[in-house]
Amino acid sequence: MTEIKEPRAGTDYDISPLLEPLRIRRLRLRNRFVMPGMQRYWCVDGAPDHRLRDYYRRRVLGGTSLVISESCAIDHPSATKNPTFARISPSTREAWRACVAGVHEAGGAMFLQLWHQGAVNYGGDADSNPEFVALSPSGLAHPGESFGRAATGAELDSVKRAFVRGALDAEDIGADGVELHSAHGFLLDQFLWPGTNVRTDRYGGPGITDRATFVAEVAAAVREATSPDFVISIRISQWKESDYDARIVEEPGQLGQLVRMLRAAGADLFHVSTRRFW
Repeated sequence: MTEIKEPRAGTDYDISPLLEPLRIRRLRLRNRFVMPGMQRYWCVDGAPDHRLRDYYRRRVLGGTSLVISESCAIDHPSATKNPTFARISPSTREAWRACVAGVHEAGGAMFLQLWHQGAVNYGGDADSNPEFVALSPSGLAHPGESFGRAATGAELDSVKRAFVRGALDAEDIGADGVELHSAHGFLLDQFLWPGTNVRTDRYGGPGITDRATFVAEVAAAVREATSPDFVISIRISQWKESDYDARIVEEPGQLGQLVRMLRAAGADLFHVSTRRFW
């Protein structure tokens, strides 16, 4: 049992709400402390090794109720070629199953964070992997900076199916949910950012709800394919790794439009990452 003490004299905060349980669909978290996805680089050929399994387990033993895995590339040729990143695929499923089991045994819950690199040139991808073709909304890594090429409609359908396969694999190995990584300038976020989405088809446009169409389709496809109890989180941000001052929306009303659209598509949680407090 955890003793909840009154705030110390001179403070104006009370953390007791963070110690309250939280129910999302049929998932019950014992408190509101969540460990977000953070890259540890403890994967071999995309599979988490014993260090990462123990790392996640120890976070739960320390009090965290929900662990979100580090970015886990979907099983698609364009997702990433970087050998240090995690992947969810037939060859890595059992290693991820062991991670989830360790978190559950420690009393916590776990999501896999599904990720696609998009038009981000990690570690000289273009030089070290000449066969790698980076796909993105418009072939832009940053406004005015080209990398790879714009994905066709058929390729986007293929990427969407890979997100669904990743979610189904996550559910099959016992994960409590998935997080769709739509932040920090990676593929899904590149659709949201007007600087990297200049498409003129149904996946682009001047409004945030125009640019969010592909993200919403991915969320809806995952929601339809998984069971009713499976939880879907979507991670969003204004900032990008290439631009801390970037914005996908300019005012709160636009953010409200985005949240309502993704909520209607099946999102249960929004995981907000921020660096600027304007």
